[in-house]
Order: sequence, then C-alpha cells, then structure tokens
Amino acid sequence: MSTMSNVNLKVLVMDSDYYALQAINSYLAWDRRTRVTWMAENLDEMWSYINRTPLAELPDVVVLDADHAGGADSLHYHVERLRKKIKDVIIICMARVADVKAVEAAADAG
Repeated sequence: MSTMSNVNLKVLVMDSDYYALQAINSYLAWDRRTRVTWMAENLDEMWSYINRTPLAELPDVVVLDADHAGGADSLHYHVERLRKKIKDVIIICMARVADVKAVEAAADAG
C-alpha cells in the first residue's frame, strides 16, 4: 500500500524563466522524497528529455508553464501527449494570468 510518506517523486519542470526554474527546484528540494530530474526552458527541451529517458526514470509529475505552451490548442496537445507517453503522470499547469481557454484546454486533455 502506498502512502505519501513512502512515495518518491520524480519531477520535470518546464518554465521559460530561468529564475522560476531555480526557485521551483529549490522549493521542491526541501522534501527529500522529491527529486527534480530535469528543468527545461521550453517544450523542445522537455520533449527531448522525455524521449531519451528510460521508462523507469520518466517523471511522475510534470510542472508546465502554461503561459509559454503556445496557446490553448498547443497546451491541450502537449498535456494529451504527456498523458499518452507517461502512464499515470500528474501534470500541474501554472500560469501568471488565468486564461479560461487554457484552463479548459488543460482540463479537457486530462
């Protein structure tokens, strides 16, 4: 049986802002069960990492900069693609401003 006290999480963070990447990484590092395995500054870097990473090392959680995903349709596409590529992945979409279309696109994609 799995509880939060015995789960180790591998996290991929995609954010176009270098300082945001470092801050998110530092914050997540406070929990020793959480390991940021990759920090990508754009979608190409994120997919490059995912496509070359062995199955056992794929992230459990992807923190995604929705503001720089290329709009609602692109966000939907990438969330859906992540769900197909990584079984049971948790995707957290972050944005500076709430965009109803982006929220709906992420929710529709899972």
